[in-house]
Amino acid sequence: MPVFTYACQDCGMEAEAFLQYKLNRETKESYLPEVTHCGCEEWLDDDWNHKSGCGSTKVHKCLPRNFGISGESTGIGCDARGYFSASLGRYVSSRKEEGKIMEKAGFVPMSDLGGDQWFEEQSYKQRVKLEAQTKKTDQYQAALQSGKSKEEAVSETFTAKEAISGELDKIYDTKIER
Repeated sequence: MPVFTYACQDCGMEAEAFLQYKLNRETKESYLPEVTHCGCEEWLDDDWNHKSGCGSTKVHKCLPRNFGISGESTGIGCDARGYFSASLGRYVSSRKEEGKIMEKAGFVPMSDLGGDQWFEEQSYKQRVKLEAQTKKTDQYQAALQSGKSKEEAVSETFTAKEAISGELDKIYDTKIER
């Protein structure tokens, strides 16, 4: 979340604006909203307290001294530092570079997995496994409470038939499949 210095042409007040990237739901592009008036909710003083202004819409961004000709936003989400990747939390030169970095780190795009439906399905499977594990744990604890030894409780809870058939593997497997 970048901080920019803005100045008002009417009252001459300067303040820092703490801006948060927003997502355009139609284009799926992130963008940085602009300060619209003097004293808006993002308008902060040196101690990061809200600073009231005159309300004028004649505000402009004060550019840093090392600002070059190519530095201002091109309107497509990139500026002199490149594209800010919210997923990586840093600037990259393009979305293509962001994708390469994410892929190298082991991330898989949701679109490759089947989108939100895939996530919901995997979440459901994990909940079913957790419920089965909880049931087995409760069964084991109940056997111990009834006075059985640990060995007897294990053999009663985790039967050889379940182990051989693979039922226990399904309950305690933590792999997520694509």
